[in-house]
Amino acid sequence: MSEQRIQSQDISVVEVFQSSYVVPDYQREFVWEETEDDQLLSDIAAEMGNGPLESAPEYFIGSMVV
Repeated sequence: MSEQRIQSQDISVVEVFQSSYVVPDYQREFVWEETEDDQLLSDIAAEMGNGPLESAPEYFIGSMVV
């Protein structure tokens, strides 16, 4: 049996939104409603502030396995 490793990569929020992701229904334990989506996006926007993207602080959202 071969050993499998998880590889991670730091990417910007801009890079995340340049791609689209589809998670099949059978892989979701629960489904977010629009309220949760809005909360996540407003949290990210609040953390980034109004300055240039290059000076925005790092913000850990959590793991995203694609």
